Amino acid sequence: MEEIGKQILNLLTLTNVSTIIGILGGLLGALTFIDNYLLKFNPIFVFGNKVFLSFKKDKRFFPKNDLYLDSIICKIDIHNKRNKIGNINDLALRIYNCDSTNPHDSNYFAFYELINFPESKNEIAQIKKSVFSSLSVLAKSKSAFSLEFSVKDNPHILDPSRDIIIELYYKEHDAKWIKVDGLCLFPYDKSPTELNEKIIYDFSILNWDISRDKLKKSLSRPESRLYKGITDKYLKYWLLKPYYLLIKRPFYIIINLLKTIYLLIEIFVKYIWDNIIILPIVLYKSKTVERIRFTSGKPELVEPTDKAIQKMVKIFEYFSEKINSKTKIDKAKLIVTTKNGDIRILRDKQSLKLYKSGDGHIVVQDEIGFNHRLIYYLELHKFVFGIKIWKMNKKKYYTLKSVCVKILDAFVLHSAY
Repeated sequence: MEEIGKQILNLLTLTNVSTIIGILGGLLGALTFIDNYLLKFNPIFVFGNKVFLSFKKDKRFFPKNDLYLDSIICKIDIHNKRNKIGNINDLALRIYNCDSTNPHDSNYFAFYELINFPESKNEIAQIKKSVFSSLSVLAKSKSAFSLEFSVKDNPHILDPSRDIIIELYYKEHDAKWIKVDGLCLFPYDKSPTELNEKIIYDFSILNWDISRDKLKKSLSRPESRLYKGITDKYLKYWLLKPYYLLIKRPFYIIINLLKTIYLLIEIFVKYIWDNIIILPIVLYKSKTVERIRFTSGKPELVEPTDKAIQKMVKIFEYFSEKINSKTKIDKAKLIVTTKNGDIRILRDKQSLKLYKSGDGHIVVQDEIGFNHRLIYYLELHKFVFGIKIWKMNKKKYYTLKSVCVKILDAFVLHSAY
């Protein structure tokens, strides 16, 4: 009975675990489906701090020398939290002076997309721009756009010295306009700049004057380090004198003493090392003149490497005899030269150079230039029982004849280039 009960409990446990896993998988699948297909694109817009307003004067239409707003330049960051690409078909800015009983507003639409956002008013005329099209934001990412908003007809009269409100609206494809936010513009640089018959004002989304004034009010008065009088100076001196004499000065003396002891021990150890070990060796070796001898890093690989090069030369000479005996075209012939220790393999317009780059290392490369088309690195590897095998281009192991066949195969194809 006990065994039957244990089996039933095990079955119930397995059933519960599989049920829980199935429920979790179903919930995750449902959430993914909702995020991908059911939830709408809900972008988050973040305005850049700087906003440039470009004005024009035209006495034909505005005899009172009023300024009419020609364009608005701003930077907008768009965040997409959804798991699919978001598309924005159009953008608009509503702008007006808000300090009026009946504000007169106007809508400015995105006309151009700027390559870079201008750092100053003088750079506006030099910035490259392209015609505005719909904006796309990748899934779970953000994109920054520098835009110029303008209007074709009926320019809006705006007073830059008064309070200004801008409201951002966006529209998706075949959807209604959605308001994002309304922001106040504060003067960043109160002196305008005239540029190409335009008057440009620099505004800020943040009110620096108010925020910086708050800092002044929140700070307490700075403390003075000046002695208030002769009595203040001497009172502090006599009150602090016991602290220096009883605490700070003894502590300084102890620390300095420990440092001195450490330095003396270090000097003594160096003295012992130099005079008992180094000096006797120098005196002993100074009796004769000996040259420094340099030995090979891997002397056991010197001879196998030299023999491998000689063997490769013989293999290529064998290939040369085979190829040259079957062709009458001079360009198609394979020529192997070994003048002054330089080993070269020539055919048509190209040549290969074979040389030793170190103990156990051989290189075969073309002589085109720095950016080689054909280059082969051979490295000799040692295994148990003294077995040595060549590895080509740090990938696979081959015999020397297989290496030469592969080099010849590529060289015959590319030698006519």
